[in-house]
Amino acid sequence: MVADFKTKRKKAGVLGLIALSAAILIAFVFMIVADIRVYKKKQNLISQVSALQNKIQEIKMRNENLQKGIANIDDSEYIEKIAREELGLQKKGESVVAFVMPEAQAIKEQENLDNSFSAKLLLNWLNDKWKWLTRQK
Repeated sequence: MVADFKTKRKKAGVLGLIALSAAILIAFVFMIVADIRVYKKKQNLISQVSALQNKIQEIKMRNENLQKGIANIDDSEYIEKIAREELGLQKKGESVVAFVMPEAQAIKEQENLDNSFSAKLLLNWLNDKWKWLTRQK
């Protein structure tokens, strides 16, 4: 009976050790998965910050251009330049010349635009699928 007790005690010790090892392994795997999720979230936030910083730079450049435009509001040469280039206005006795692109060249440019658009669609689709696959892991 004493020998039986000792073998049961040894078995219980081994089972306890196995259970403790399994619990530590499960906790370790859980921490790794949590760390991966945090890393992905961090990368997502970093890319968002980068995009917002680029947007800020674009807005600052636009603001500078608008400030220059405001500073030139009283400059008659600047007003004349804007009226001629952007509005297509002319002085008395002048004539406006417009250049018309040949049809074949316009069609080529439209095809190039369509090709680049379809390439962008393909890249966006692939990017979405990649994000979906990486999210599934």
